[in-house]
Amino acid sequence: MRYLKSISQREIGLLLLLFYFIQLFIPWHDLALVQWQNQRMVKIITGCTLLFVVMSPWLLTFSRVVLEIGGSQWQRLTKWHRWIGTISPIVYFFHSIEPGYGLLLLLTSIFFINHFLASLNNEAPYWIRIFPVWILIHVSLSILIMVLSCYHIYLIAAY
Repeated sequence: MRYLKSISQREIGLLLLLFYFIQLFIPWHDLALVQWQNQRMVKIITGCTLLFVVMSPWLLTFSRVVLEIGGSQWQRLTKWHRWIGTISPIVYFFHSIEPGYGLLLLLTSIFFINHFLASLNNEAPYWIRIFPVWILIHVSLSILIMVLSCYHIYLIAAY
């Protein structure tokens, strides 16, 4: 129990990411989870939840640029942003246990690469922390995830 109190967000996020990749090698095809996941309403609900997870970081941009929030309020929003990112593999898992192929594989790969980079940002060399290259990559990947997610939603709705 003492260990659970000392585990960091980074460790939780990386552990959840590892669990997602480990489960890819477990045969799920006959389990009730796959049957539950394949229901249309479940896909819609988990997809909307995942969309919330993908869109929630943009609250930081809105609050910083439009609302001009700073100080303790900004730190609180940043903390929420980090926790939502930390648990995002769980939400992704409930939406889809397989990365798919084509567009879905690309979207899944970018999503988890972005998650991995954000989890390691404090472990970057000193010059990267001074010149925030990782934040540029993180935001760029987030924009790409948003665009691909919108395209994914369009394809699902159209077909």
